[in-house]
Amino acid sequence: MSSTEMQELVGFLSSPRADLRQSAMQLALGLTATDAGVLSLIKADAVKALCRLVSDVNTIARDAIHALVNMTATHPVACETALKFDIVNRLMNQLDSDFAHKDLSMMLLANVTTTPDGAKALVANDAKYKVREVILQKLTMLFLESEPEPEGIDLATGEPKWDDDYQYIANVLANITQLEEGRDFLLQMRQSSTPPKALVEVLLPQIHSPNVVRRRGIVQAVRNLCFDSDNHFFLYDTLDVVGHMQKRLAGPEPLELDEKNGMTNLVLGCLGAKKKRESDVAVRQAAVECLILFCSSRNGRNVLRQKKVYPIVRNAHLVEANDEVSDQIYKLVDFLIRDEEGEEPDWDEIRAKSLGVSNDAEPATAVPAPEFESVLDKPLPPKPVAPLVDEEVDEDCAAALASEINLLDVSSSEEEDDVPPLAQ
Repeated sequence: MSSTEMQELVGFLSSPRADLRQSAMQLALGLTATDAGVLSLIKADAVKALCRLVSDVNTIARDAIHALVNMTATHPVACETALKFDIVNRLMNQLDSDFAHKDLSMMLLANVTTTPDGAKALVANDAKYKVREVILQKLTMLFLESEPEPEGIDLATGEPKWDDDYQYIANVLANITQLEEGRDFLLQMRQSSTPPKALVEVLLPQIHSPNVVRRRGIVQAVRNLCFDSDNHFFLYDTLDVVGHMQKRLAGPEPLELDEKNGMTNLVLGCLGAKKKRESDVAVRQAAVECLILFCSSRNGRNVLRQKKVYPIVRNAHLVEANDEVSDQIYKLVDFLIRDEEGEEPDWDEIRAKSLGVSNDAEPATAVPAPEFESVLDKPLPPKPVAPLVDEEVDEDCAAALASEINLLDVSSSEEEDDVPPLAQ
């Protein structure tokens, strides 16, 4: 398609006639099936027109979002342009309506919040934040209340497919935790629960969901929380995040009795010959990185030793096929087996201060703040959701929806976790 024809196509996307917008939209959607087509649309400034069509009638809005998903999945410049035209607020308004294709909207929201600027557009404390926060809370509640339903087998990959409308909320939560405001959102207390629980606490069971999209997003969100050392006591003392990561990394290998002494019931209950180790590389890597981040303090290393993380990661390392994950496990083991030097501070005192526990007793001798080492770089932006099309089509055809999700069969020996709903 020539540049002149492309400009005409983009012009039709803004036509006052719905039938012309619909025809132009179908053609534009077909072009997003190829990299050349996406680049041509970006060059012709189609992203601006597509963002406006997000608020159009149902079928046109659906195709516009579908096209933007494909474009933002592979071209960051499309994300940047969409953000300039207020795509986040447009999507949040739509997600708060009766729009029939919210799964596509959440997929696009996951893509545009991949960058720090996109995440900031969602959680920044501006004039519209309170409205966005309420909508995001509602979506998170629906994410927790919904369950992925089997939808057959993907013949191309042999993996199970899932009917899971809210799965991409996990990606959104992982994206916003790049920022302090997003981490605060997951750590805020839900006063309606008894006793009050932080949002991350009710999200933790999703780390063991049969749907890899859910597992991957939530484990990455928890990993990002670990970059703030002030959260460590809460995460490993109150929530047993260490146990959740051990459960993902554990396999069927037998352990000696002394190797299990100190493990929590969460881990002990999943061990056995039928236990399947996490098959998704991204989940394994995020789990190991989470444990490494806890090693940034001496107390964190002590906690991992007491909970017997070493035998779990030792066995995981023996069968790890991914070089990057293997290197991270090696780094973790190095932290766990090192000799500690110097006197230990009063960790009970530091823990009480970290958790906000009041102390009416006379002030004790000042305790030096623990030194936290830099063991990993700050959280990196996750990868965008894959485009919905992966095959070439001619310019006169609308692209077929072809979403591939690599999923895991959960071991039959593992009980399903009870995921409490998020109260409004």
